[in-house]
Amino acid sequence: MDDEQSVGARVAAARRMAGLDQKQLAARIDTPKLGFKNVGKIERGERKLEAHEAPLFAEALGVPVSFFYEPVQAADGDSALLARLEEKLDGGLVEQQSLRDQIAHQNENLAAQTELLRELKTLAGEIKSLVAVLQDAKIIERSAAAAVRSLPEWPAPPGAKPAPAQEPQRATGTTSRGGRQGRGQRRNTA
Repeated sequence: MDDEQSVGARVAAARRMAGLDQKQLAARIDTPKLGFKNVGKIERGERKLEAHEAPLFAEALGVPVSFFYEPVQAADGDSALLARLEEKLDGGLVEQQSLRDQIAHQNENLAAQTELLRELKTLAGEIKSLVAVLQDAKIIERSAAAAVRSLPEWPAPPGAKPAPAQEPQRATGTTSRGGRQGRGQRRNTA
């Protein structure tokens, strides 16, 4: 644990022993540049407890300034307890750093997912545009086909054989009079 984290951990411990939250401690110190956010940064080791601030913290928390910087001297029998407390404190800081790392990783993942979502929205817009273009192309194709069908037939070039005339096709199963043939009746082809 580095010095800032060690000092910060002691500030946090003294604050909890005094029964205060970070806002209450900041209010007790009552310095314009020191709000509860800076108290939190000091406790997490993200900001150094400045030399001119240490006496203000000590007075507000009811501890000597040396509490933040010097190892605590234990009475006989208390050294094992203090060692366990320091071990837990170190473990808590390691766990806190691990949680920060996990949050940072999750934030990176969230940023990547947000960027991917933006790209997907852009692609969806482009796909909609392409679908509209394809629909317009189909309409144009149908219009062109109808226009071609409505054109008159071109005359045959000179010397070409005329196409054989096609007889109109009759529907199967009808008589020459237009009625239906009954069962067993044959069509007269003579």
